[in-house]
Amino acid sequence: MHVKLSHIVRAALFVGVLVALHLLLRHAYWFYFSGLAPSLSKEREYIRSASPCDLLFLGNSHILVGFDEHTIPRSAMCSSLREPYAVTYYKLKRILDGRPAKPKAVVLQLDLHSFSDYRTEMLEGPGWAPYVDYCEVARSRNDYISVFQDWVQFRAAPYAGKAAEVINHVTGLESGRERMERSLEKIFGPIGTPEVAASLAAHYHLASRRWDDDESLDYFRRIAELCEVNGVSLVWVRLPVTRLYHEAASELLPMPEWEALVQRMLDAHPEITLINYHEALFGQSNMFKDSDHLSAEGRAWATTQLAADLRARAILPPVVSISMPGASK
Repeated sequence: MHVKLSHIVRAALFVGVLVALHLLLRHAYWFYFSGLAPSLSKEREYIRSASPCDLLFLGNSHILVGFDEHTIPRSAMCSSLREPYAVTYYKLKRILDGRPAKPKAVVLQLDLHSFSDYRTEMLEGPGWAPYVDYCEVARSRNDYISVFQDWVQFRAAPYAGKAAEVINHVTGLESGRERMERSLEKIFGPIGTPEVAASLAAHYHLASRRWDDDESLDYFRRIAELCEVNGVSLVWVRLPVTRLYHEAASELLPMPEWEALVQRMLDAHPEITLINYHEALFGQSNMFKDSDHLSAEGRAWATTQLAADLRARAILPPVVSISMPGASK
């Protein structure tokens, strides 16, 4: 009996060491070595912080490279590359449940492809695993087998087969914004003319795709309802694109129907503030990194414009000017 008990204790210790090693590797991969490690680490710090926050930027690369949170007081950036509404919902839910001080307002992008099934497919990846409620996704899709496979691959052991990715990041982690700008340079730089680049981007987002995917629409409704319940203002921003991208996308998207869908969303959730910069920078090529991402100049313009518009709507507090002693009146 003594021998059997010692075997059980040894086996339990061995299993415990394996579980601890697994949890350590998973944590290290997500927060230090994966492609989204800088974003995940920043979001974890934000959730733990008790400092007041007027403006929280969430969403995809258009928000990430489109606004500079450092120039707006009491704002934070928790966007990540390719982030779909589904991930934004789970991320926002975690932030609102876990952060001592809730943000007063959330800024989220409204792209022409925001409701596309292209965005639904983005949920199936390792970067979002720390946020996604896989049981909820399985129930909503009524597809338990595929979602369980995603859970095993992306949540249970996300580090499996990722040696090359870890090696690439050991030498120095880039910020999400830096990685996005490098990727854009690599992908769109050598393509050729701006017309070709814009057409390729629009086709990648919209060609042969459903532009009003039910799952994307449902997750946006959940975001809006989550903000309403928690007393958080939701600011929906159409960021600038080039005229070439707009024209290419208009050939693939039934624009009147898309605009009617957006209006129905606004009617259903009147608390949403829509800000439209979509055509604001037509003809100003220096404002763009590519056909639908802003350059540093464009980011400065969009940040200044957004801050002014939100102050005019009393979503951000007014700028307080401090009079120096002895100043003339």
